[in-house]
Amino acid sequence: MNQKLTNTLLCFLTFLCLGCGSDEPKQTSVGLIQQINASGIITDAQAEFLSKVDGWLELNGLTSITDAQAEILSKMDDLSLNGLTSITDAQAEILSKVKSKLSLTKLSLSGLTSITDEQAKSLSKVDG
Repeated sequence: MNQKLTNTLLCFLTFLCLGCGSDEPKQTSVGLIQQINASGIITDAQAEFLSKVDGWLELNGLTSITDAQAEILSKMDDLSLNGLTSITDAQAEILSKVKSKLSLTKLSLSGLTSITDEQAKSLSKVDG
């Protein structure tokens, strides 16, 4: 292959590779948190993305979560879900695994019927 053709192919491949990325900006954790808090809805994929955030995660706009989302978010060290007004027994068990601080200020624990004393103790350390 001659040098001119080789250079042309290299330029073309470089241009092609640079143009292969998405034109959409990557979602930031701050933007995603704002979106979730505004809508009150989170997807499993969003929960998974946010579970990798360091520090305190505040999702106070959420009004409900699924068991799968609770499982994903329970990996956090510090979690605030102050918009939740009720959770299931399964979610209480899952959320009791949050490592350090869990804030559920609007939550009433009175509707929970089958959590263990240990889980109740973990949830009673909740802020709020």
